[in-house]
Amino acid sequence: MLESQERAYKAAMEIVVKQMNDQIKKLEGKVSDLTVSLEFTQRDVDELKSEIKEQTKSSHEKMKQLEERINYQEDYSRNKNVRISGVEERDGNETWEQSVKTVTSLLQDKLQLDGLELERAHRVGARWDAKPRTIVARFSRYCDREAVMRNARKLKGTNIFLDDDLCPASQAIKKAQMPQLKHAKAQGEVAFFRHTKLIIRERYSSG
Repeated sequence: MLESQERAYKAAMEIVVKQMNDQIKKLEGKVSDLTVSLEFTQRDVDELKSEIKEQTKSSHEKMKQLEERINYQEDYSRNKNVRISGVEERDGNETWEQSVKTVTSLLQDKLQLDGLELERAHRVGARWDAKPRTIVARFSRYCDREAVMRNARKLKGTNIFLDDDLCPASQAIKKAQMPQLKHAKAQGEVAFFRHTKLIIRERYSSG
């Protein structure tokens, strides 16, 4: 009687243990599947982040290249222009015709340049005080514009200054380098801009 009860008890225990083992294995399988799923999901997230990072970097580079191309095209469209600062302005309503006459007189009287083909000239910006506004002069020929820039040194001491007419981005690049240009000149070196590139050279004496 006892033996039969013991066998029945053992059999029942084996069934219970087997059921528990089966449940544990199922749970272990679920945990394993969940772990793999999480790892796979994390891998997907990491790959997506990396892809987004690369695409963002590529987009920024393309945007930069596009901006540089646009700035270059704008500068090129202005390559016959000269910005003239410091020329007296009688009133704030100077017409284009008056600006053309003012520039023509400047070319003849100060730079000794006759026969240049001036397409147009006008003041830029609003006048807020007694300081004269800058004149943007456009020449019909690039060679005329270059002749004006080559003779700019004749204006030394007159408070009249000539400069390239560049787009805002290029102007900002030049402005950021102005301290270097001034320092180089103070050291007796030759310093000038070629477009937006600052050129600094040693000044060689002739003796």
